[in-house]
Amino acid sequence: MTYVLVDSKGVAFDAIQADQEKGMFFRRTVKDGSSSNFRLPEFDRMIKQHNFTYQLLDDSLISTPKGDYFVLESMRSIASNPEEDVDYRKHSQWWTHRCAHAVHLTYLVGVVKEKIKIIKNNFTQCTSESRVFKSNGQIGYEVKDYSKGGDQPQSVLYLLQDGKFIRKENGPYKKEPQ
Repeated sequence: MTYVLVDSKGVAFDAIQADQEKGMFFRRTVKDGSSSNFRLPEFDRMIKQHNFTYQLLDDSLISTPKGDYFVLESMRSIASNPEEDVDYRKHSQWWTHRCAHAVHLTYLVGVVKEKIKIIKNNFTQCTSESRVFKSNGQIGYEVKDYSKGGDQPQSVLYLLQDGKFIRKENGPYKKEPQ
């Protein structure tokens, strides 16, 4: 099973601007070649109101018999953000300062029973990142957060249990054994 972002014509895109008038869709393709398109009205509103780009994080897909989950990242280029400091404009057009003026947002998205919804807004913050977590029969996401604990990042788990994500503090972040 795979998910990609597609425009209104069904053309896949990655980290480029969605069509402000027609929005964007999530296309799910199953191993047998069949596909379904899903649309989230929240993103259509964001596309119309702001100049955001979107990227589905490929390594974030968790697929279970009850549903699929993935992380979507949205960014606004510095060039299109008038509130940004001029110093940041010297970088490439798509470079973003992750913490300034909500130019970087991530969403945990779920597709359950043929319906798509945002499970968690602001899934990761400016000073954090996420990865799929699998251990001892448990599956979910681990968020490594640098805002707490000084030099040592802290870990928060979002474990998938009965179709819901349960948040658990996990203490200091430890690298996964190779």
